[in-house]
Amino acid sequence: MHLSQGYTYHLSIAQAVCALAQHAPVYLMVLDTEAQFDALIMREFNITRPQNLAIITIKNKLFGIRSNTVWFRPSVLLKIRQMAQANPLTICYTRNIKTAEFLIKWRFLFDDRVKFAYESHQLFSINLALNENYKEAEKESARERLVYSNSNYIFTNTKLLSRMISSKFSGNATVLPLAVDRKSLITSNRALLLDRPVDFVYAGKFNAWKGVSTMLEALQIMHDNGWRGRATLIGLHEDELSDWVSYVKKLGLINRVDLSMRKPRLEVNQALDQAKVGIIPNSLQDDSIFSTSPLKLYDYAARALQIVASRTPALDSEINLTDVEWFRPDDPASLAQAMSRSLKKYTGPSEANLQWARENDWESRAQKIIEIIKNT
Repeated sequence: MHLSQGYTYHLSIAQAVCALAQHAPVYLMVLDTEAQFDALIMREFNITRPQNLAIITIKNKLFGIRSNTVWFRPSVLLKIRQMAQANPLTICYTRNIKTAEFLIKWRFLFDDRVKFAYESHQLFSINLALNENYKEAEKESARERLVYSNSNYIFTNTKLLSRMISSKFSGNATVLPLAVDRKSLITSNRALLLDRPVDFVYAGKFNAWKGVSTMLEALQIMHDNGWRGRATLIGLHEDELSDWVSYVKKLGLINRVDLSMRKPRLEVNQALDQAKVGIIPNSLQDDSIFSTSPLKLYDYAARALQIVASRTPALDSEINLTDVEWFRPDDPASLAQAMSRSLKKYTGPSEANLQWARENDWESRAQKIIEIIKNT
């Protein structure tokens, strides 16, 4: 993958490996060059690459043929064999189910000095079955069974997913939720006491399952009932902007809602500091049902926002915060009520949510991984 594309899950991978490199040598095998990766983390997080993090650029296109199967994965296998010969222990850590399957099928090439860790954020077989793609779901289930049965370490991003894996594959999985960038935590009293002129903020993708339309419909209900505040939505791509502007106009909210393109993480933090309440409006479909553990939850808490969240199974199993209001997924009226409740009880930035974020940073997460590996 190209982490330098900067999508949310790319950023979480970049943060995770930078944190791991504080504890052990890490070799990141990606399509990006060193310069591309370094530019990404400087732009998004204002950090330089840790000394222990090496970028190994592996191409997936040769002789005019683009293929991860033909070029990328065999090259990864070769690099791992070279590392295994020079190190007493090599952990092959991936979030890509196909890469995990490939490496495990070739595990006979390695001795016990090579172990496999798979980080799961969803069961693709279940998502496919929910979309009635049963043939592909059956294939995916076989792939998952191979990976979950043969990996030395299984990590998941939610408690719910961990329980599902244990039930479906009889495998033990350690829960490792996503985390917050330590540098994103509010540290100054000035930031905490800052007057916040924006009532509501959303920062993330605008895919259908993210529930942004539900949030806008809830704002329309609030507007009809007398709300005259402001809301900011961040994360649009250029090709999405005109359609969402038209939708906001249709709802009569053009003077109440500010739509913004994707921003570097530092600029997102500045926008969050202007808002009182962060919204997680996920729809009850696709990843939201069992899988999501959104970075925006941690981003909001790190800037001490109150939070309004959709009561989807994955979120309900993870969020245990003081200053959170829940609503029924895909129900604009329920969301409008939750947003109104949160705004009514707002007295300032949430110290409780900020403290929760402090306890869930990437460095602590990385330390947990290292301890698990050392103790097994």
